[in-house]
Amino acid sequence: MTGQDKENITEYVCKECGLIHEVREPADANSADQWKLAALAGGGIVLLLLLWVWVFKYGVPLVRHISSIE
Repeated sequence: MTGQDKENITEYVCKECGLIHEVREPADANSADQWKLAALAGGGIVLLLLLWVWVFKYGVPLVRHISSIE
């Protein structure tokens, strides 16, 4: 078995016999999952950047304004 074949195999324990069975996943499903994970990671990074920009654009001046009132 090559490394590529090993990536597309899922192992599970059978409820009926208690043995470990292997099921091959289609290559398309595996690559689609990789794109979903990459998109979620990219979306998370974008959200963190937006939060960072918002805090320094609006949050810091707001805190300065509130502290200057007292």
